[in-house]
Amino acid sequence: MCTEPESMIPITTHHARNIVLIGDHKQLQPIILEEKAKHLGLQTSLFERYSEKSSMLETQYRMHTGIMEFPSDMFYDGKLKCGSEKQQEPVKLDIWPNGKDHPMVFCHVEGTEDGLTVATEDGSEMSKFNQIEAEFVVNAAINLVNNYGVNKKDIVILSQYRAQCATIKRLFEEKKVKDMIVLTVMASQGSEWDFVIFSTVRSQPQDTIEEYPSKKWMRLNLGFTTNGHQINVALTRARWGHIIIGNKHLLGCGPFWNTLIKGYGNKSLVTDANSFHLTRHPQTRNTEIEEDENQPPKN
Repeated sequence: MCTEPESMIPITTHHARNIVLIGDHKQLQPIILEEKAKHLGLQTSLFERYSEKSSMLETQYRMHTGIMEFPSDMFYDGKLKCGSEKQQEPVKLDIWPNGKDHPMVFCHVEGTEDGLTVATEDGSEMSKFNQIEAEFVVNAAINLVNNYGVNKKDIVILSQYRAQCATIKRLFEEKKVKDMIVLTVMASQGSEWDFVIFSTVRSQPQDTIEEYPSKKWMRLNLGFTTNGHQINVALTRARWGHIIIGNKHLLGCGPFWNTLIKGYGNKSLVTDANSFHLTRHPQTRNTEIEEDENQPPKN
């Protein structure tokens, strides 16, 4: 999403009489690094400023109805609808805790959060990674391919942290696994895959989590995971299966995640990463993914 001044440039230079704005202000906002500029409203796009007068396109053709339900209720007032009958049928893979009508899961893990300096287009920056969580992520991807015949190109691993993406890529290299797609949430905007594995990264021991955390505490300890726009993007990239891996005790401090974890829990969709069959160590004889690109994709 572009900033309001950026939107005004083509409008004013082309002397437009009629303007049509197309977008989704519930997803990625303009990237504003200067905190004072954010506070003064530069992060509010022209589209978002006029969103109350907009017409919403309610029919989506990507997500299975089970995956669609939470983001629809959380971000779109429950208005989203599936555009095809196939999206409302049980999925093919019988791998989900609550059956084929609910192809998603939250896998709890109490990993260890660390910092790492990573290179960016603008230089270097400090980012977060979680080695233990990354290992569960890699296990899930390898199990989907080796044990369930999912093509690698139909899986994406997402994280809001560049350091976590780098850690996951390194683990795949160590296992001699090639061609797995690992992206930041920001880079995934506008794309879709059959299966999404979302690594949330942030974690700390349960006894250090404040019972009544302040907004400042949550910004410090939950970081990007409090950004509902980015989380909306991460939750709406998958067609047929969505796996979230993270620390339910820490994430549950935030109102958005608290709602998701409780909702998933009520549907038996919260499990422990150590016991969930997809996130356990790959059960195949060889941890290297078989290179059979002629396999038909499964959903």
